[in-house]
Amino acid sequence: MLSRESADELLGGAEGAYLVRESQRQPGTPHLGLKVLFGHQTLNYRLFYDGSTLWGRKRFETVHDLVTDGLITLYIETKAAEYIAKMTTNPIYEHLGYTSLLKDKMGAPDGDIGGEDGDIGDGGVWW
Repeated sequence: MLSRESADELLGGAEGAYLVRESQRQPGTPHLGLKVLFGHQTLNYRLFYDGSTLWGRKRFETVHDLVTDGLITLYIETKAAEYIAKMTTNPIYEHLGYTSLLKDKMGAPDGDIGGEDGDIGDGGVWW
């Protein structure tokens, strides 16, 4: 069985490198350990294999798909978090009227999307 320490050595410090190994805590079970090297740190995940898909929080058909999704998520969280926060706290398109769709939707009673003549008011757009 491959230890955590040996797995770290095998990763060799290459960004994006990953390794899947049998769980040391639950040997002989469908539990697996995934190690991913990202941003000069090793991340460890516990996975379950049900015979056709791997899953942790989401299900994946292949290890490659799981690692790709994880690396993209990690990259976005570390490299783009500030930009995403800025976009969501300071909307520059509000003057166009499209954001009023949400305001109208939140303010309308269930089943009521507008006035008697179909006007949704406030410049909102329904499609």
